[in-house]
Amino acid sequence: MRVLFAGGGTAGHINPALAAAGYLREKEPDAHILYVGDGGSADLQEAFDATAEHETTTIQLTQDLLVDTDATLPQGKSVILDLNGHSIRVNDVNFTGRPLVNRGTMVITGNGRIDASIAKQGGYGAIDNYGTMTI
Repeated sequence: MRVLFAGGGTAGHINPALAAAGYLREKEPDAHILYVGDGGSADLQEAFDATAEHETTTIQLTQDLLVDTDATLPQGKSVILDLNGHSIRVNDVNFTGRPLVNRGTMVITGNGRIDASIAKQGGYGAIDNYGTMTI
């Protein structure tokens, strides 16, 4: 099992992620666990890039993410994106496109929100899907 946590660089975000990772390690001793980020779009892209091909990785948000570029899941990669009650929001009125681009296999869970409404044109929606998507 591969699990990736994405969130902030402060104790308020790292400590809950460490607690969850510790619990996961107890239940799944062979799990591969990775923590990425300080809350920006580069971090979500970094999380997507860190996933192995042809293996599903869970990415769980530990805070809201403010993005100014899209994050693209490449073909051949599979993620479960657990919003965990958090949001992915566009942070730039000049943003064009969609915050997430899926070319692989993506499952989105966790009662969160993906919001591009701040963009001048109201964004183009939340996700560009060219792969397999389950919400």
